[in-house]
Amino acid sequence: MSELNKDAYVLASLRRIGRNKKWEVYVITKMIHLLNDNNLEFACQQCVKVKGSDKFYLTDLCFPSLGLYIEVNEKGHSGKNKKIKDRERQEAIQNSTSWKQLDIDTYEYDDDKKKVDRTIEDINKTIEDIVEEIKKRKSEIESSGKKIIWDYNSQYNPKRYIKEGSISPEKNISFRYTKQVLRLFGYPEEKGHFQGGSWHIKGTNEIVWFPKLYNNVDKDGVEWVNKIKNNLQTITMQKKVNGVPTENPDLLERAIVFAHQKNLLGQVVYRFMGVFEPSKECSANKVFKDGRTETKSSLNVYHLIIEKELDLSKYHINNN
Repeated sequence: MSELNKDAYVLASLRRIGRNKKWEVYVITKMIHLLNDNNLEFACQQCVKVKGSDKFYLTDLCFPSLGLYIEVNEKGHSGKNKKIKDRERQEAIQNSTSWKQLDIDTYEYDDDKKKVDRTIEDINKTIEDIVEEIKKRKSEIESSGKKIIWDYNSQYNPKRYIKEGSISPEKNISFRYTKQVLRLFGYPEEKGHFQGGSWHIKGTNEIVWFPKLYNNVDKDGVEWVNKIKNNLQTITMQKKVNGVPTENPDLLERAIVFAHQKNLLGQVVYRFMGVFEPSKECSANKVFKDGRTETKSSLNVYHLIIEKELDLSKYHINNN
């Protein structure tokens, strides 16, 4: 297991680019080395969810704190259909994030209008120009009084989000341990690690839930078929014993969901997915007039009800 630090993240990010993208590997590593800025957060192959759609796009390199992302365009981007798709992709990302796109073309056309690779020397000049634009953007932001600092481990500190007052699924918020998650909702500092799949928030009808949103088998040999679908709006949970769907336990109450996942370094993290409520049609047995009872559904369903900000202040009223 990789250590939890910025160095491991940087190395894993660059490794994520892919062996088959020779120019992308060169351009991105060259750019990071030229910037030589340990306080500037970057991400390779950053996933961007398109608003109002189930589509996702990956940016080649992005600088979230600057609102910039880089696209490395190799020969495959020069066709008419590909250019149209690239334009649609750019518009979708900008509508979802307001980030500005900077392009680096690694090809050009020769006298016979054939695509040929540009020279490394020529591409280096483009990279250097973009690096200067990135530095200028950072300088402009900091001149307005906002200091840009990349504190890698602060992303796992619950105090940061309690101070900010809210969390949002769009911010890709995750924590390494369940106790860090629970401290957002009043879990005492002096308590150690929490063992369990859910935790009731005292004085509310709310549960903090840590589902594995993929097929898994628990310590008792019970299979759980859990999925998140419908553009991340719906969670379904099905219990199987010996391969046969069986009656699920009672549905959770209003559930604040932190899904069990693995991050770029292969570490287990708990990512905030939103607030979900159980579907009414699956919440109880159906009782007929003649007294017959229909068995509960073997499929529990939860629907997203809070997509934007979740206010954390109400969980810390007594601590203010």
